[in-house]
Amino acid sequence: MAKNTGIAVRKVGEVIDPARQLWDEARNEYLFNHYPVDLIEVIAKAKREEVEFLAACAMDSAFVETAVGAQCPEPQWVPHPRGIWKINCDAATNLSRWRGVVVVILRDEKGNLVDGIVAKIRLTTALQGKAIAMRLACAMARARHCAVVEIESDCKTVIQLCVLEGVPPWEIYAVIKDIGHWPIVGV
Repeated sequence: MAKNTGIAVRKVGEVIDPARQLWDEARNEYLFNHYPVDLIEVIAKAKREEVEFLAACAMDSAFVETAVGAQCPEPQWVPHPRGIWKINCDAATNLSRWRGVVVVILRDEKGNLVDGIVAKIRLTTALQGKAIAMRLACAMARARHCAVVEIESDCKTVIQLCVLEGVPPWEIYAVIKDIGHWPIVGV
């Protein structure tokens, strides 16, 4: 009986901790930036993040459900074949202030940091931030004359818009078209 109680307490903690962190975020926004707190929106955000996390876990076969509970292996960096460069790009947004920060990091096949960009931007959607980060990643690859490069982003929408022949949303149309017009030329 004690074993089941321990599992139940752990499961409740897994739900409460992220919700508490989101509540703390909202409370701090109210206290320090005077933004009103909408409890329903905080709960909705928690649910969206839970669904996104569970979907990511379902897609990754490394996540295995065991009798004790969900176990996640420690993330490990896997080296790329020689001569392949890897660029990670991401964006963080504060849409209430129409601001964001984009980050682009270039690493060699050993995982060594070769170059990076951090830039403050003005935007109206989170998707714009992700698209601008991708454009900067492509610009970096071109400027560095990377013959073979893997660009990684956590935004499936931007990745699909970059590789498919669809029509992007108007707010990122120019950025996506820029990416499509920048062929990467090797040394």
